[in-house]
Amino acid sequence: MNWKNVDIVVVGPADIDYPLFRKFLHDVHYSFNKIYYVISTPVEHNTRLLRNLKSFIEQDLWFAEILQVPDIDGLDDWRHVSTNLALNKSTAEYVLFIEPDFLIDPPTLYSIPTHDIIGYYETGATERIWPSFLCVKRSIIDKTSKIFYPMINYDHFDLFTEECLKCTNDVFYLNEHNIEFTHYSGVTQNLTLCGLEEYQSVTLGTSDKSFITYLENSLNANVKIEKNWSNVLQTTIFYYKTKPL
Repeated sequence: MNWKNVDIVVVGPADIDYPLFRKFLHDVHYSFNKIYYVISTPVEHNTRLLRNLKSFIEQDLWFAEILQVPDIDGLDDWRHVSTNLALNKSTAEYVLFIEPDFLIDPPTLYSIPTHDIIGYYETGATERIWPSFLCVKRSIIDKTSKIFYPMINYDHFDLFTEECLKCTNDVFYLNEHNIEFTHYSGVTQNLTLCGLEEYQSVTLGTSDKSFITYLENSLNANVKIEKNWSNVLQTTIFYYKTKPL
């Protein structure tokens, strides 16, 4: 894949930071056409946040275009609005939808061949293509309804991926070709709870040790970390190491 023909679209809240993911963006930004980082916390909520990291993220990701979700009414969905906000700006031949809890080494990323759709599926209660890493040709995106909100029997992106798969058979699944990556599913919820010091409610789905490793790696990611967020990470690590669940 020539990633210069690809725009990145990532959606993240204003009060959580992902140093490991920011390090990834620093490493690969020159290989992409453009990066759109959408702050999904509506403007109306920003003043009520315990910490607002938007300015820090803007300064650190100087190479990305930071977009802010406007105030939305109760009938709309933050993921749907955020994703379309970036799509309305994007002009590249392909779009890579990626979540900040997904990590892949740059050399591995660069080894992926060109296809209409690139993604992976996970099995569980249902088998679905996950939106944490989903690269789709723009001409296919434009044939869909561009609906990204959950509905009955549909999670975020489920209808979109279903519509995309009806447009082409040229699909490359990472997990069918031994492409190594890590999806830290649930880490955003965990970080939210840690920011509130609700440690007893945290779970990563595997073990608290893996979460500690994630936090330690975040502190050592070789990127700037906002002071208050660094304190959250350090306090959380201390809690788990002294009071294991």
